[in-house]
Amino acid sequence: MARWIVIEFTKKGLSRGSRINKRYPTYDKFVQEDQRRSNRRQIDFGVCWSEGPSRGVRVTWHAGSGELVAAGAGNGEPVEVIATIQSEHEILHRLENFEYASPSLRWVRRRACGWSVPLPPRGKRWLIEDSRKPEPRPTPPPASAPRAVGAYLGRKDVGPGEVLISDIEGQRPLYHHLAHSPTGFSWGYTGEGPHDLARSVLADRLGWVPNMLIYSEFCNDVVYRLPDDFILKFEEVDKWIREHSCLIGRNPKADLSDPIAAGR
Repeated sequence: MARWIVIEFTKKGLSRGSRINKRYPTYDKFVQEDQRRSNRRQIDFGVCWSEGPSRGVRVTWHAGSGELVAAGAGNGEPVEVIATIQSEHEILHRLENFEYASPSLRWVRRRACGWSVPLPPRGKRWLIEDSRKPEPRPTPPPASAPRAVGAYLGRKDVGPGEVLISDIEGQRPLYHHLAHSPTGFSWGYTGEGPHDLARSVLADRLGWVPNMLIYSEFCNDVVYRLPDDFILKFEEVDKWIREHSCLIGRNPKADLSDPIAAGR
């Protein structure tokens, strides 16, 4: 960043907004001076920028006047006009990937000047990480639906909840039909892990992934009540399915948010 500090001094403080950028004591004063600023069409670039003791500064581009401004929370906070950029395309280009930038307003000012200031190292690492394509989900194994005898075995003694299927084919992990909990299954309450467990158990017995109305009910009726170590028999799940045939009949289609269920 030393390079950009030198440029700032040689450019006579071009991006040092606290010294040369125009400022207004309140947002109302800012709008009153130029009615174009009352145009409600704006593009926000986050509300967590900071400088020195100031925190939670909002950076916004006003389409009416073409001004990029930094304003504190509330109408009584000061407003700084960082730059005037008439083109929406240009402002989006200059502040590209702002989500990964340091919360310092100095980065915004430098980019608003048109300088090709890089993202800070931490932000660049996160951008690279987020740009990676997710690993494809494994294809689920055949469902246990054709087999009447078997059980789901749950253990919480180590790490995330482990759930196995035990039947004539032996023991194997229950396939995770992911919707809510990337970290895995859980049970004994009605959060995200239990909902994914309910979704996956029903998918294994039905042969297709039910929608949320169905597996949410199963979570509340069954998964919520499971102890830390449990044995849930196929026949118990099948009984619940029979007793809720009307609910399932009203919602017969697989949940298309699941790429496997949607055939994608």
